[in-house]
Amino acid sequence: MANVRGIAKNKAFDAETRHQRLVARALRSLELRARKPGIVLNSPRVLGDWFRLKLAEYDHEVFAAAWLDNHLRLIAFEEMFKGTIDWTFVPIREVLRAALDANASAVAFAHNHPSNWAVPSKDDVGLTAELRQALDYIGVRLVDHFLVTRSVAPVSLCGVGGAEKSRLER
Repeated sequence: MANVRGIAKNKAFDAETRHQRLVARALRSLELRARKPGIVLNSPRVLGDWFRLKLAEYDHEVFAAAWLDNHLRLIAFEEMFKGTIDWTFVPIREVLRAALDANASAVAFAHNHPSNWAVPSKDDVGLTAELRQALDYIGVRLVDHFLVTRSVAPVSLCGVGGAEKSRLER
């Protein structure tokens, strides 16, 4: 009986390992496409799905940035802040410092909701507005901010609650 249990655990482990390898392969493919000259991250759907692959599986909130060049090509991806199951502190000063360090012309942000609740909070919308205003001062364009979950399509916070619409397409 112990062997049967061990086999079942190994099969579950193998399935999880296969799943992780598949996600890693998909991420590598998207990142390679993003770095090719001429291919840009100017589609809300592609960028939202890319963030979802990166962040949806966390069991705590993670706030991340995709630093972009002037042609919306990926410079770097950064998981900036980790929080609890329902909250993450995002210091604006640190975001501005990271933007300058990356020498970015534009940025897209995302954070996950581990609860799988795909409705932006007032804090989420307010943070987007604060980030946009602060980044404008240093000449970095906020193209979008996505909320991602495990099972619901990514939600753009730009255009929600009176915020300016997505700047992905100029």
